[in-house]
Amino acid sequence: MNPETRPFSTLRRCGAKTRRGTACQCPAMKNGRCRLHGGKSTGPRTPEGLERSRRARWKHGRYSREAKEAAREARWSDPVYVEARRQADKRRIEREMDREQWRARRRLKTAQREFEEWLRQSRIALRAPKD
Repeated sequence: MNPETRPFSTLRRCGAKTRRGTACQCPAMKNGRCRLHGGKSTGPRTPEGLERSRRARWKHGRYSREAKEAAREARWSDPVYVEARRQADKRRIEREMDREQWRARRRLKTAQREFEEWLRQSRIALRAPKD
């Protein structure tokens, strides 16, 4: 009896887990799953197939490696862009230096306060009557 012409009830079932949590009851194909749960494609295996797949996905090339490199070269060859980057880097370095100076002043003030507190405590201890 030809498996294609067997009665529907005697065909092997897919058995994949459905969203309801039960087993899929569709008839299975040769790979053991139904047409809905056939599994992921293994993808192209030959170099020609890989290249064909790569070309099939190509849309516009705006974000390709060559396009990104060309845009980068064009930006860095523009003197206005280079000057703007230099100014931005200069401002960033100045901000970092300002922050570091502020931190240094804060550390100094904290140390001064701690020293004054220590000095005050030691004076109090010196004034205390000895038993």
